[in-house]
Amino acid sequence: MAARNTVEVWRRPSWRRCGRQQEHDATAQRADRPTRAPGPDEGHSTTRRRRCCGLTATAALTLLQASLNQAAWAAPWKDCSFNDRPIPCRDSHIADGSVRIVWQDGPAMTYRLIRAGFPVVILRDSLGGTWERKILPQGNAVFVNRANGNRIVVPLR
Repeated sequence: MAARNTVEVWRRPSWRRCGRQQEHDATAQRADRPTRAPGPDEGHSTTRRRRCCGLTATAALTLLQASLNQAAWAAPWKDCSFNDRPIPCRDSHIADGSVRIVWQDGPAMTYRLIRAGFPVVILRDSLGGTWERKILPQGNAVFVNRANGNRIVVPLR
């Protein structure tokens, strides 16, 4: 009985497609048959290419949706007032007790906690002014600067 001549065809794994190692089994073929590895458009690699394209398209759609919804991540504008003049604002509370108010017309101010208390808290703004913040029963906050008479009202919602 004659020994069969076998040639092992092995293709190096590709690390480029979708970040996955593509495995190609070494196959033994008879010497009289043509020995070549399947090309990139043949066999199972087309299925993997479709899977990679699907993952790429999904990632692109996810990024697009996130960028479109970025405006929804910001807090909505509230109906605030400065000296009884309505100006929309956004307020954010920091863990150390500070409050930041961003006005729709551009300016922003951070109020740092000086003395904690309830319902009145003493805060100092970025310019050095001292403010008293009083929380009303319905949750609205009223900031009053006794030195200059300025008054800010920030509703709960």
